[in-house]
Amino acid sequence: MPELPEVETIRRQLVKEVVGKRIQAVKILVPKLIKEISPALFRKKVIGLKITDIRRRGKYLIFDLDLRNNKPSLYLQAHLKLTGQLLYSPGPEPAIDYHILFLFQDGSRLYYHDLRRFGGFTLRREDPEPLLNLGPEPLSPAFTFKCWKEIISGKNSRIKIFLLDQHRIAGLGNIYATEALFRAGIHPDRRVSTLGPDEIKKLYRVIKLILKEALKAGGTSIQDYLKPDGSYGNFQKSLFVYRRKGEPCLRCGNPVKVQKDGSRSTYFCPSCQK
Repeated sequence: MPELPEVETIRRQLVKEVVGKRIQAVKILVPKLIKEISPALFRKKVIGLKITDIRRRGKYLIFDLDLRNNKPSLYLQAHLKLTGQLLYSPGPEPAIDYHILFLFQDGSRLYYHDLRRFGGFTLRREDPEPLLNLGPEPLSPAFTFKCWKEIISGKNSRIKIFLLDQHRIAGLGNIYATEALFRAGIHPDRRVSTLGPDEIKKLYRVIKLILKEALKAGGTSIQDYLKPDGSYGNFQKSLFVYRRKGEPCLRCGNPVKVQKDGSRSTYFCPSCQK
């Protein structure tokens, strides 16, 4: 699933390419990817509107559509889930496989493809950002060490599960939670309440650091993630343990192990992480 660095990379590229453009037509090949209203009504409402801004909140993208009384008239909320891709083209690209196509008045196009078809779009009359009920953004100025201590104080869940809770902290997913715990030397099964002050401080620092590094690298491309221009991210070259089951730990040389946490795989080094 695309996480904060991937979704932010997508947002930044799309801001340059589609903000200010007016939607001329929408082609929907998979109706289930349009949530809560019919594809016909969705098309009727968005055709003719201009994309005035694109925001990100956690793993969500929010497209502001048109302006009325100095605020967007509608909001298009998008979530890529496991395999969603947003690909931009300045003109027709018949080789691009897609499930939804947004055609702009200048002839450029935004394609949405979703192999597993879990993601999609929801059209909102009110700004969805306050309603998402997400925790603070780990790269925002508001995510201070004091904020982090308040979030983690008094909790007793397993630290890996805690980091994935979007209501606690927004944007972290399996890849970056796994890598942050490795860099902090913390075993994924540790209870939050067992972490010492130095471990809490180190984890705070590495969460911010790893997200900044991943964002600079354009995200992690392992399976389905592509940037809107069709290129890959590069942070997969910097992963220490994720998807490295049985391979030597890059720090100590012992084999990286994996365990199942529900539908997720947790990778860790039993020697480096205590």
